[in-house]
Amino acid sequence: MDLNQISIGFNIAALLLCLADICFSVLAGRMGKKQNRYFMLILAILMINSVTGIIGRGIDTGLRLTSDNAFEVYRITRFIYFFTHSALCPLFYWYVSSVIDVTFSVKGTLKSRKGTDKLNLFLFIASEAVVIVNPFTHLTWYYDSSREFHRGPLEMVIYICAAVSFVITFDLLIRSWNVLTRRDKYMMVFSFALALLGILIQLVYPLCRAEVLFEALGFTGVMTVIENEDERMNVETGCYNRAALRLDVAGCIRNRRHFSVVFVRLHDPGLVQRLTGSQSGDLLNREIVRYLLTKVPSYSIYLANPSTFALLVYDEFAGNIHGESPERWAEEFSGHIRERFDSPWKVGDAEIPVSVTVICASVPKNAQSEEDLFYIADSPFPANTENGLICGEGLSLFTRRMSVETAVSKGLERGSFEVYYQPTYNLDKSLHGAEALLRMHDPLLGDLYPDEFIPVAESLGLIDEIDEFVLCEVCRYVATGKPGELGLDSINVNLSVLQCMKEGFADHIDRLVGTFGIDRHFINFEITESVAANDYDLLRNVIKGLKEKGFLFSIDDFGTGYSNLSSLFSLGVDVIKIDKSILWGAEESRQGYILLENCVRMMKELGYRVLIEGVETASQIEILTKMGADYLQGYYFSKPLPVDRFNELLS
Repeated sequence: MDLNQISIGFNIAALLLCLADICFSVLAGRMGKKQNRYFMLILAILMINSVTGIIGRGIDTGLRLTSDNAFEVYRITRFIYFFTHSALCPLFYWYVSSVIDVTFSVKGTLKSRKGTDKLNLFLFIASEAVVIVNPFTHLTWYYDSSREFHRGPLEMVIYICAAVSFVITFDLLIRSWNVLTRRDKYMMVFSFALALLGILIQLVYPLCRAEVLFEALGFTGVMTVIENEDERMNVETGCYNRAALRLDVAGCIRNRRHFSVVFVRLHDPGLVQRLTGSQSGDLLNREIVRYLLTKVPSYSIYLANPSTFALLVYDEFAGNIHGESPERWAEEFSGHIRERFDSPWKVGDAEIPVSVTVICASVPKNAQSEEDLFYIADSPFPANTENGLICGEGLSLFTRRMSVETAVSKGLERGSFEVYYQPTYNLDKSLHGAEALLRMHDPLLGDLYPDEFIPVAESLGLIDEIDEFVLCEVCRYVATGKPGELGLDSINVNLSVLQCMKEGFADHIDRLVGTFGIDRHFINFEITESVAANDYDLLRNVIKGLKEKGFLFSIDDFGTGYSNLSSLFSLGVDVIKIDKSILWGAEESRQGYILLENCVRMMKELGYRVLIEGVETASQIEILTKMGADYLQGYYFSKPLPVDRFNELLS
């Protein structure tokens, strides 16, 4: 087999490779991004080069010399080959730059691309120009009287332009090394190496024509790695997944690219399954994706987590296309997205109402890192936002929560937590006991209250350590003997549901308290009514185990939950603490008065002692005296106080 036949084989192989790559890309729907379109254009050029190579090598020297028609076809194929192949290197530069997507300069890493863009465009025009004018000048290539092909002096212009374009592309790749993923960067280098190998083979064996095949092989590798987005896709919804969002956000931030992220959080993602009986939780998500595709390109839609969509809105899309401030447009766009959810969604035969919160965060104005954005995506969204939309200054609540998380995570180490005590009194206003209440003093945020930092501590998994800190502080205080001297019967300590449900909890608490050498009856553990409702059987065993060791137990915030009263009363607690809202309601209406009166009577008849929270006025004490409550607690007597001031008050 001679080199002519080998060359035809190489071109056929290149043609089939490119055809397969194009078909695969079209069937996979990879046409949305600019880089996809450059990729398809390069493959189309390689196919044209392959076809011209097959035709050109098929017309052997004898046929070219003897047939005018064959010679004319040969001349046309050579012209098409030069015209299209000269565009490959400039196109490859644009492909690489679109993959990297360097829109803004990166200090110390990437320079502005404007200069190299102009240079590459000039190289493209120059190389194409010498090809276009060749039929008139014959300075790039020509045929002698014997119809033999000869290279002209201007052919070097094509090679020089290609070489310079190749160099600036490689330079861009190197300067952007940290922007690309490891897989992408190595695939780029591999494609460079294959192209160079094909050129070297063709230089050594000019008749071999291996250049196109090796370029096709290189771009097949690019397709399987860079263009292949299977690992980036969420199969169930047809949009990009969380990993893709993280990569794209990180790349944009490294490139100093300005953009906004619109988060759409579904409040109840399991609603479709409950209403329709469908086992697929993705029916609604697919409907939402179809709607979002009418608003933004497909490559801008991500599923950040099972209940939150994220839309990347680039400033050039918002500003250049729509002709207004990108941030302003992104906020208005978020409002339109939110308004769509005012109407139900049709899923199968059902009309499903969907409640959402939409958040618009501008980068770098509202978030400076990918951690900031994913924190917003994964944080609990407040349900009481105006119109279900958060943007601009409203995002400060996430900044606040992030700061609180940092403060809580370092609180024990910094000594930020302090136990306060609020006294409780008998009905005759004599001292009964106290409740231990945790406060937090952060050097940056100032004073924090439990309703803000306790949920954060629970989400961070620190609640056990904090609860043990409170218990140890109370035990340490009791061990001083001061509570006994002041006449306190017991100190109430709150327990979290996470503590109570742990195996061996009762024994652990008994050992911990035992290290301080105090009587167990000084510790009265409080469990809220809502906590008790989680698992009565397990909690009953915990309470029984601790009461056998001498500890007391109370149910806190009674009247705020929806407990099974029979199960609640089977827990064997000592005191029922009625929530302050029940007391305050008794002063507002006759129905509220009857509710409080019946609650107190029922508890007393069942043998429980009753403590009323939220006592603030003498008139409330008169009401509770008539009803026969046992203990009182509230600002009428004292606010929660640090231990020193608490001792002073009681003394």
